[in-house]
Amino acid sequence: MLRNIQAHPLAAATLVQLLRHNSRASIEDGLLAESLAYAMLQGSQEFRHFLAGRGTPIRNDDEYPLLITRLGNILDITLNRPEKRNAYSAAMRDALYEALSFLAADSSLERAEVRGEGGCFCIGGDLEEFGLSTDTAQAHLIRMSRPVGLMISQLADRIEFHVHRACIGSGIELPAFAKRVTATADTFFQLPEITMGLIPGAGGTVSILRRIGRQRMAQWALSARRIKAATALEWGLIDAVV
Repeated sequence: MLRNIQAHPLAAATLVQLLRHNSRASIEDGLLAESLAYAMLQGSQEFRHFLAGRGTPIRNDDEYPLLITRLGNILDITLNRPEKRNAYSAAMRDALYEALSFLAADSSLERAEVRGEGGCFCIGGDLEEFGLSTDTAQAHLIRMSRPVGLMISQLADRIEFHVHRACIGSGIELPAFAKRVTATADTFFQLPEITMGLIPGAGGTVSILRRIGRQRMAQWALSARRIKAATALEWGLIDAVV
């Protein structure tokens, strides 16, 4: 944890300040503050240093980033980028927002169940897309126009996540908004954003904060360490191991 703080002091300080703010804020205000803080850090030297160590960003044009099936009164939503370990791309975000909008509009649907295709649930934001947007203000406005985390929180009683294996970054930030999250025994969870000079940006400083508390959230996010399903259950990050 100290090594990460020393290497990324701007991101570390921003995270701690944001968690302090969000512990007193509403969900909507917390998400707004998170997006603004994330946009600020996207312009930082710490994040530019991370980008410099990667290859050229690639824009992904997945045709079907989600599989959506209605089974009676259940909406089954499956993250469908198994070859990318279900990395959370812009296309997947937009498709998920549309699917949740459908759930919100159709009262005959009892609930949605979200799972991931392939070997793991979701490895977090698609790193191949990082750096595609050079206008951080525009990126903020795009995030706020498709607030998936806010939508999940508003429909929390009607959404269940069933996760397995890797749940990294957005792969746990989004599920944590739902009322019920189940995980297989071999699942692990991680918030690695500090190592990139960033903070959780898919709503985790609101959703995870409300599940496990400010101090535990800060310690976990600053350490960037993996935790097992049993630990996540003990913390209240998930609701059952199946």
